[in-house]
Amino acid sequence: MGLWSRIKNAAKKVWRVVKAVVRVVVRVVITIVNRLTLGLIDLLVGFIGWPPKRLRLHVFVLSTEGPQSYPERNPVGSGGADSSCFGRDRED
Repeated sequence: MGLWSRIKNAAKKVWRVVKAVVRVVVRVVITIVNRLTLGLIDLLVGFIGWPPKRLRLHVFVLSTEGPQSYPERNPVGSGGADSSCFGRDRED
């Protein structure tokens, strides 16, 4: 391993340690400030640090008659009104 690779790896290790120490210090400071202010700052502006929430919607169709089919909405092979759009059954 060359000299440059050793310096680079050492710098990466130092950077990881610095980031970890900063995270711990910030977490301690935030905890102390929240305890001193009884959590009012977190209550008022805490939503700024929230991750974006993605909405998931689950739709359940309940039927006692079994699966439904709608051939008028499916123009492929149904010969319905929409089949003329696809060039089938055209009368000129």
